[in-house]
Amino acid sequence: YKFLVHKIINDDVYYHNTAYMKLFCYLLVHIGQSLFLSGSLSVSQIMEVAV
Repeated sequence: YKFLVHKIINDDVYYHNTAYMKLFCYLLVHIGQSLFLSGSLSVSQIMEVAV
């Protein structure tokens, strides 16, 4: 029983972390594209920010 609860909690945390990572990556790409399209950043600068 304890193991089951622990597994559910772990899966929930993992799911939330994955969701946050996807959101973060989406925002990073979206912001990067916006800046790139506006011409205020070069590709190398976007790569530095991404890393």
